[in-house]
Amino acid sequence: MSKQKEKSKFQWKALLISFGITCLMLGAVIGLTIWYQTSVVTNAIVKWEWNTPSVWIGNGIAFLIMFAIIFHFVKKPKKKEPQENWNP
Repeated sequence: MSKQKEKSKFQWKALLISFGITCLMLGAVIGLTIWYQTSVVTNAIVKWEWNTPSVWIGNGIAFLIMFAIIFHFVKKPKKKEPQENWNP
């Protein structure tokens, strides 16, 4: 029973760590994108609209993909049982 509690506790910790890292990374990317589009790109013909549903849906999908990748690397790997009677 203690192994299940320990595993469950670690999974929550891994989820929180992954969530925090993903929020920081995506926030930085969105912030840099908004800064770049508003200060560097000065095209008067096409104005960049960052507050549209397609942008929010794209950011949501990017968040889920980044979260899955980061969680994969943060979670604790399974312990392999040592092989007995192994002779090369």
